Amino acid sequence: MKMKYSLAIALSHGADLLIMDEPTAGLDPIFRRELLGLLSEHIQDEQKSILFSTHNTTDLDRIADYIVFVNEGRLVFNEMKESLPNKYMLVKRNKELLDRQYASMAS
Repeated sequence: MKMKYSLAIALSHGADLLIMDEPTAGLDPIFRRELLGLLSEHIQDEQKSILFSTHNTTDLDRIADYIVFVNEGRLVFNEMKESLPNKYMLVKRNKELLDRQYASMAS
């Protein structure tokens, strides 16, 4: 409920920039979808932006135009969301197999 009130207050000011820290953390799936919908509506006005931190890549996929990735205080990339699949991928492997493949590439 606190998130709903915070969002209502933030949107009522008509701010051009909303800064949110993990805005969907701990939300049930229904309100998460509603919140992302409201945020999407907010940024339809090209003069409005949202900067939010998240560990949830599903949220980024739904709302982001640009993604900035910071690791240990260092900027890793700042790119349009559409460019990421061409440069990065998720690899799922057994740890031992991955270690062997990495070792063979390193030698």
